Amino acid sequence: MATARIYRTQGAGTRTKWTYSVWCKFNMSAIAQAYWKNTLLCGYKASDNYTQMNIQNSGHLDFVNVTNGSTDARLTTNRKFRDSTAFYHFVFVWDTSNSTAGDRMKIYVNGVEETSFSTDTNPSSGLESFINKSTHDIEIGSRAGGSNYFNGVMSHAQFVDNQALAPTEFGEFDATDGMWKIKTGTYATIGSQGWHLKMEDSTNLDLDSSSNAHTFTTAGTLISTKDTPSNNLATNNYLMPTIDFTNDSIASIGNRTLMQTSNYKSMYSTLGVEAGKWYAEFKLTTDSGTGSTSFVGVLNGDKYPFFGQDLTERAIANNANGVAYVRNGGIDYNSGTAVSGQSTYTSGDILQIALDVDNGFIYFGKNNTWQQGDGSNTGVPTSGASGTGGYPITNSTIGTGGTYFMGFGGKSGNSAPYWDINWGNGAFHNANIGTVYADSNGEGAFNYAPPTNFLTICTKNIATNG
Repeated sequence: MATARIYRTQGAGTRTKWTYSVWCKFNMSAIAQAYWKNTLLCGYKASDNYTQMNIQNSGHLDFVNVTNGSTDARLTTNRKFRDSTAFYHFVFVWDTSNSTAGDRMKIYVNGVEETSFSTDTNPSSGLESFINKSTHDIEIGSRAGGSNYFNGVMSHAQFVDNQALAPTEFGEFDATDGMWKIKTGTYATIGSQGWHLKMEDSTNLDLDSSSNAHTFTTAGTLISTKDTPSNNLATNNYLMPTIDFTNDSIASIGNRTLMQTSNYKSMYSTLGVEAGKWYAEFKLTTDSGTGSTSFVGVLNGDKYPFFGQDLTERAIANNANGVAYVRNGGIDYNSGTAVSGQSTYTSGDILQIALDVDNGFIYFGKNNTWQQGDGSNTGVPTSGASGTGGYPITNSTIGTGGTYFMGFGGKSGNSAPYWDINWGNGAFHNANIGTVYADSNGEGAFNYAPPTNFLTICTKNIATNG
């Protein structure tokens, strides 16, 4: 949500008992923490009177009530939440009518109650929160009129008035694999001030799907995405310490990266594949000019498992486990040019990767024109076993067998290059794509139509194809 927020003026609800449930995926790299406090929900009158749930820039989950500038209730977890690869489910319960002091505030994460806190200040019996206070604002994704913005993806934010609920009302453990998964329905008795923002309608992301149909207002620009709790998409993997960051690197939904470094650095997808056919798009939003190199490519993670370490030089094609399409028009591997004569690219160009693991070929495209990956033929990703114009996956290049990750990178020249990646979420950085194309399974939203049977890198597709 970056610098956007959703808010409404509250009516009179129950201020001593309520439950808030939200599914979210955010970037909490070490650098991101220096710039963001991810606010999940805030009810306030002013800066000295508020109830707030957020991720602190230290990575700890915080649930706090402040009255007249004094903290009178707080839970701050010892555990840090930094995983930007998947959705968390958070449930916050406020129940100051409870006779047991330790049960008046609760936090659940992925169906399990948090019990270890660095700060554990129980509210007094009957203490009223600033959630549900009449004529006061409530905000999703920011605090007190626009600060401490949430940075990432939110889904199915649901507030239940006058109920202290268990997380099983909003999620459940899968009977097959034991994973915590979403229940997408609205809780039956949501209360007069209850609401449910599914954030599924790309034209109306602040729509209240509950029976109350409360009217919310959006300030700033919300970005719709195909990334959901029921289908987790690949994103930029900020847990890999191979690049330098600034504030801009982690803005919006986390798929922009600034390569602000004089050495080669790389970043990869959070999800890898071992079989199947896969597609993604890479936009070089700002070219770094003379003296720089930008590249997109594929890495075999199993052949060089320590690639993610923050060593001096880390280009995809610097080792025997990667192949890259470089800004100067070459396709490189093993630190040498394997194939030349591809189209050069620059700022504004959209690069494409079609990875055919089943047949052992990688195809590179520029603005929907497939390049001559084999040095003689224009690429035809749908050519199957013949691999027409594809770059072959062999043990002497990228290595056969293993887990393959798409990635990108570069180094700065006159200025640092920005890469904006569309892993299928339908946006480049902070702007949705106009006309979009899904893959053959109906998943993802791309600027160009993926080749037939080449799929979005997401959990649904990987479960059946990867």
